[in-house]
Amino acid sequence: MKIFLLDDDEMNNMLVALMMEVHGFKDVESRTTGHDGLAYLEECKRKRVFPDIMFVDINLPGMKGLTFVEQFETNYKADGGAACKIVMLTNSVLNSEREEALKFESVINYLIKPLTRSKLDEIIRQVNPDY
Repeated sequence: MKIFLLDDDEMNNMLVALMMEVHGFKDVESRTTGHDGLAYLEECKRKRVFPDIMFVDINLPGMKGLTFVEQFETNYKADGGAACKIVMLTNSVLNSEREEALKFESVINYLIKPLTRSKLDEIIRQVNPDY
């Protein structure tokens, strides 16, 4: 399973990647800005290999996480990213942001940090019921 982390908190990216590795997921990429995330999606499009799951923070420098999700759905979903699922992983507890995020077809969950083992297991089962 290919996983992408988009969070401006490098420590959070490191901890989540470590948790993924402990769970046996070795193919984990991370970026810290929305613009770098879009560059990563361009690379995925060129290689025709998108992640299975993207964990995206709501508050990113230079571009909101929801703008990143909108760009993904508009520019990449039809070009090979259709199977990619997005989980919003954030500190934001605002219901308005949660509701806005869950309107996107690709967003399957909205989780408050930190990502725990039980939350991760729930997400993996959503994406891969055979897990």
